Amino acid sequence: MSWPFWSSLKSESYLTEGVPFIRIKNIQNHTINEEDLVYISEIDNNKIKNSELNKWDIVLSKIWTIWEFALINFDKCNISENNIWIKLKQDNSINNKYIFYYLTSSFIKNYLNNHLSWNVQKFLNVKTIKEIEIPLPPLEIQEQIVEKMDNAIAEKERLESESEEIMNSIDDYVLSELWIQLQKEQEEKKFFTVNIEDIKNWRLDVFYNKPEFKEIEKCILNSNYEVHRLWEYINEIKYGASIKNNYSEKWIPFLRIKDIQANQINIDEMVYLDVSERKNLWNCYVHEWDFLISRSWSIWIVALVNEKFEWFAYWSFMIKFNLRDDGLNKLYVSYRLNNKVNQIIIEKEKIWAIQQNITIDTIKDFYLPLPPKEIQDKIANEVKNRIEKANELKKQANEIYEQAKNEVEKMILE
Repeated sequence: MSWPFWSSLKSESYLTEGVPFIRIKNIQNHTINEEDLVYISEIDNNKIKNSELNKWDIVLSKIWTIWEFALINFDKCNISENNIWIKLKQDNSINNKYIFYYLTSSFIKNYLNNHLSWNVQKFLNVKTIKEIEIPLPPLEIQEQIVEKMDNAIAEKERLESESEEIMNSIDDYVLSELWIQLQKEQEEKKFFTVNIEDIKNWRLDVFYNKPEFKEIEKCILNSNYEVHRLWEYINEIKYGASIKNNYSEKWIPFLRIKDIQANQINIDEMVYLDVSERKNLWNCYVHEWDFLISRSWSIWIVALVNEKFEWFAYWSFMIKFNLRDDGLNKLYVSYRLNNKVNQIIIEKEKIWAIQQNITIDTIKDFYLPLPPKEIQDKIANEVKNRIEKANELKKQANEIYEQAKNEVEKMILE
């Protein structure tokens, strides 16, 4: 294994093409996530040549998301200073993918968790990585292990892709049921005019008044059903608790932005507040049928609260509201608010302070097409079924992967 050097480049050096530059955020689930990948020039790459990686090299994150290994699939790339790289010696008795799969096993996860260093935060050092002991079965066994894991990962990716297709179909289904027809993407207008009467008492900046936003609003208003504003149905709406992250072992469950997903809440990484913080929470708790919206960071993720999360506290970077019944299917409202049309509109409504965010007034002013209750129920049931099917496929994918990992670890132990 070679000794790693790390590269430190400023974001101004990033390009849209060139040599792939892997940051810590690109290493997810033991793969390289290319969605948010940036690039650097050949000149910058040559300046930090010591941290250049090639196909079949291994990279891992040393802070934040510790124990995230990934196998390089680029002919050439470079890495940020928050990563460590491993170059294996060329040896006919070693299959590099076997080494990678061993490094992603539960053995190594436990080892690294027991050997973390502390400064301001947890981190891994090179010495810890170099001291990892790797059992080396005959090449034939290594190749059997690689084949088993390759097949499991391929099946996992197939099921996840099928799940993603189902989730991606939901937006278009909801729009079609509401008879909202978006125009095909058009070239952005560089010059346009607006009537001063049309923007009276509104923002005067160019972005806010782009014609594309007006066209989308027209499409919504042209729905076959009545279109209301959300404020017409809101009982109560308020910001969350502005409170320090004084976490405790197990007292008051505390919802953060990372816990809410479109239409649902995920508490796999649940945190709790110390009981002494109760006096600072006031009435910042959620109840069944409340809506939570992220208003900063990942803006406009809407989750509907169910009975499992009764009396959970929620953070200041979220807004909670609840609705009168008045012929509303609240699942339908949740699916409608998470629709891609709203994601476009929210780009228009974001405001800047220290960071982008939205306000209560923005939420209250949103359009809500309201078909008859039976149509709302139909849409809600269909979307719910699709989400359940997509989640079941993801569950199957994880089970296949975990089963293969368990079998492989047993082979290694034997």
